[in-house]
Amino acid sequence: MDINNTFKITTINVSGLNTILKQEQVSNFMKINKIGCLIVTETKLQTTSAKMIYKDNKDITTWWSCDDDNHFSTGVGIIMDNNYAKFVIKKDIIEGRALKLTLLLKGKIRFTIIAIYNFSNNSYKDEIIEFYKKLEEIIIVEKKLQAKIICAGDFNACYDTMIAQQKANRKIFWKERIFQILKKNVMVDINLIYHDKPLNTWNRSDKKSRIDYIWATEDLIPDTIFASTNKVHIFETDHSAVTVYFQIDDLFHLKQISKKKKHNKNNLKIDYRDLYFTHHAYYASRAYQF
Repeated sequence: MDINNTFKITTINVSGLNTILKQEQVSNFMKINKIGCLIVTETKLQTTSAKMIYKDNKDITTWWSCDDDNHFSTGVGIIMDNNYAKFVIKKDIIEGRALKLTLLLKGKIRFTIIAIYNFSNNSYKDEIIEFYKKLEEIIIVEKKLQAKIICAGDFNACYDTMIAQQKANRKIFWKERIFQILKKNVMVDINLIYHDKPLNTWNRSDKKSRIDYIWATEDLIPDTIFASTNKVHIFETDHSAVTVYFQIDDLFHLKQISKKKKHNKNNLKIDYRDLYFTHHAYYASRAYQF
């Protein structure tokens, strides 16, 4: 399997994208890892500055969702290789919290990417519930249009905790309702397709959790090859990057909708140790670029 000949969607909380150095580091991270679509959360950008980022880079296109009044705790962006950006036909935003791109692929396939950055502070309960309502409305509309949907980003909620609560017959914490919304709309956590125990994505000295995700509608699963969680070595962040690898031909290169192959997840478990060392060696070999 050639992981370089794939369409990669990666989500990473960048912990701020408001310095030139960080912007260059994120751009290099995307280029070195050959990422087709990079979702960045907690950008801390205002609209005016977001418009200036990467404007001279002819290889990528960017879209941003900013909250200018609360920019230090918000911000979502999608950076896309122009080989794929040419398929984008529409953009919608939820100010500072979500960004939706609609792509029209060959075979008239509607492919929707929803990037989100959920509130980290639970004291904003009313705002979070309203955000979930808007997110669900977006998903329902896209499903009626028969779209294949990706929902990715920093959820600031833990699906593993919700699963544990369900197994213990306990009441589910209100903030984890986001996962109920996704499941109700026939979406799945792709990392759990390929790993029995996915790695944590947020790590601090006193706490760690899996709060960054890529979820997809079930009809997209046969197009995936695998998913991974990896530490970022190029720039400073307390989050890991979550990536899903898609078969390019199935989504972008065929002239007609391909027949889906039977998906057998039992044969597709990935050893994180091998993947980590492969990525680590790759970074080491390219270190001269930095």
